[in-house]
Parts: sequence; structure tokens; C-alpha cells
Amino acid sequence: MNLLYTLLGGMIETFLIIIVGYALMGITGGKRLYSFLFVSFYGSVVLTMLKGSVPAYIYLLILIISIGILLTFIVRVSVKLSLLAIVAGSILLLLSEFVGSILLYLFQLVFHFTISDWPTLAVATPHMLMMLFMYFLIKKYNLGIHPNDANLGVKVSNTKFYSILFFLFAILFLYYAIIFSHHSSSVTLLSAVFLVIITILTFYVIQYLLNSNLESLSIQLNHQYEEDLSQYISQVKYQRHDFIHHILATKKMLDDGHYEECKDYLNEVLDETSSVNDVLPLTSDAVAGMLLSYKAIAFKKDVDLHFIIRDSLKDIPCRVFELNKILGNLILNSIEAVEIEEKSMKQITVVIGKTNNEYLFEVSNPACIDKFEKNISNIFKEGFSTKKGNGNQGQGLAIVQSLVEKYRGYLYPELLDNSVTFVVKIPCGG
Repeated sequence: MNLLYTLLGGMIETFLIIIVGYALMGITGGKRLYSFLFVSFYGSVVLTMLKGSVPAYIYLLILIISIGILLTFIVRVSVKLSLLAIVAGSILLLLSEFVGSILLYLFQLVFHFTISDWPTLAVATPHMLMMLFMYFLIKKYNLGIHPNDANLGVKVSNTKFYSILFFLFAILFLYYAIIFSHHSSSVTLLSAVFLVIITILTFYVIQYLLNSNLESLSIQLNHQYEEDLSQYISQVKYQRHDFIHHILATKKMLDDGHYEECKDYLNEVLDETSSVNDVLPLTSDAVAGMLLSYKAIAFKKDVDLHFIIRDSLKDIPCRVFELNKILGNLILNSIEAVEIEEKSMKQITVVIGKTNNEYLFEVSNPACIDKFEKNISNIFKEGFSTKKGNGNQGQGLAIVQSLVEKYRGYLYPELLDNSVTFVVKIPCGG
């Protein structure tokens, strides 16, 4: 029975570490509850096996690393982010245990009872309730310390990330040494207040470090949004302004009997106006403006970029700038792939649609299938590129894949009839 209580208590504590830690990282459990419970049970078993047989520092390190790596595959985030979440959650659990033990000690003094005969789970109840309270507090007031990089495209440097991770490990082991080396009630009470203040300040500093790029990114995204919107509005105003001139020119040619010339003129006008008409079904003017911008870029490079839009994307779960990143990177890759080819291969088709269960995006262009197949295993790796040059080459598909996976979607290439089609599918519910 004692073993059962130990396993159950360890499982609950591990579960609380996971949900609180990931909440701090801005990641919600969502539909992963059963997976979290499974990992928590696994952590409880590891803890029970190691506790007492190896030093505390060793089993804490083994437990954190094993759980962090396992959760990486479940939550689909980087190992370093998982480790950061588990270490942060462990620090808060350790602090909660410390504060909880002090509260129980004070209650014993005031109400004259002893907890020595209480079940283990009953003694652990105060700090478990504290962890739950912290979880709901973090969720309600959005107190996470890390910007979700899938949300915003924020990339924190590895040096900064590992420095923070090392610092949190040091804090964890320091707390463990302080908490379990003091037994005097007066000392522990002062220590608890001190550690709570230090923890709050530590997480505040970490939040500042991890969010240091957010402000500049926000300005950049807002500027891009305004540019795309301005492009769309300018195109509409331009067509409206020139409409009367096209009517007068057409009437003059018809009056003079220049029917073939009038036909050619109207075809040119229709080709020009079709670019705006193609994107009219879209709800977001910013997305429409972005597509028109790439239409203009393609035109300058003598590339025929054709849009087939079958849905307004009104209810798509992605944010506007995320959708622009997904479509923009795929279209730009296609333009760069065909711009050096002969005229007959400078064709790109973009399909935007929706089925009953998912949104569908397809970007197609002619390509050498044999050459593409040689690189197919590397195309989604960050930094890989077949293009020469430096800078941010090889980032596009990695960014798209990260955003698509955030919404539980899929990104994959289709090879057919000497053409490559990149397909994105995003569930309607995200």
C-alpha cells in the first residue's frame, strides 16, 4: 500500500511539474492530457526506483532529462524548451513543498495537532494545491516567461537558451541544498520569504531575456502588415481611377472600327485587373495584399503567378501574419526556383481552398524531379538550401513547417508530371 501511495504521489507531483512548467513556456496541454499522465507515471516509477539508492542531485538530473526528452516527442517542441519547462516546474514544486511544510508546522503550533501519523498524500496536499493555484494563475493572467516561437517566429539564440537552462539547474540544486539543510522554524520561515522573492525576480529576468526580441519583431510585423494592406488598396484605387479612361479608349476604337485593336486592348486591361479580382474572395486585405506583392515580384521576373482561390479563409485558425509567412515563403521559393528557367517553365499556380475538415494550400511549379528527389530528405532541415549565397537561405520551409505543426497540420511535397507541389493542410479547428 505504501508503494502505491508513493507511486500515486510521485505521479501527481510529476504531472504538476509538467503542466506548470509548460504553462510558463506558453505551451498548453490541450488534448495531450493522457500523454502527460503517462509520462507522469513513468516519472513516478523512475523516481521510486532511484530515490534512496542514488544521491538526490543525480536522480533529480536523470528524472528531468528523461522526462524532458520524452515530452519533446509528445508536445513536438525542442529538447531545450522541454528541459527549460521541466526545470522551471521542478523549482516551483520544490518551493511549494518548502512553503507547504512551513504552513503545516505553523498549523501544528496553533491548533496543537501532529502530522506524523498522516498519510503521505495528505501531507503533500498543501503544496499540490499551491501548484494548481500557480497553474491557473499563469493561465488566467498570461504569466508565461517564454514567447511561443511557433506563434511569433521568435528565435532565441542557443547560447542564451543554454545559459538560462544552466542557471535554472543551478537554482534548483541550490534550493534543494538550502531547503533540506535547514530545520529551524525561524530560519526556514525567513528562507521561504527570501526564496519566493528570489524566484519571482529570477523568472522576471528570464522573461525579459527571452522576450528581448519581441518589441522589434512586433514593429516589423506591423510594418509588413501595413505594406501588404497598402499594396492591395493602391491596386484597387489605381483600377478605379483608370476605369473611365479604359471606357473612353474602348469607345474611340469601336467608333473608328478598330475592332481587333480594341479586342487586344481589352485583353491587356483584363490581364491587369485580374490580379486584384483573383484575390477578392479573401477576407483579409493583408493576405490579399501580400499575394499581390508577390504577383508584382513574379511579373518583374517574367514569371506567371496564377491564383485559384476557393475559400475566403474567414475562419482559419492561423493569425494573419502566420498565414502570410506560410504562403509567402512557399511562393517565394517557387519564384526563386523557376526564375532562372526558360519561359515555358516560369509558371506557378497557387491554390487556396477548404474541405469539410481542413484548409488546403498548394503551390506548384515545374521542376527537375530527379534533382529534387536527391534533396528531398533535407529540404525541411533548417539552413539547407540549393541556392548559392549567404544570409537566411534555407529558413523558409523550416519556418513553414514550424507554423503548420503548431496547428496540428501537415506540409509535404508531391511530385507529378515534372512539377513539384508543396501541400499544406491545416485542420479547421487548428
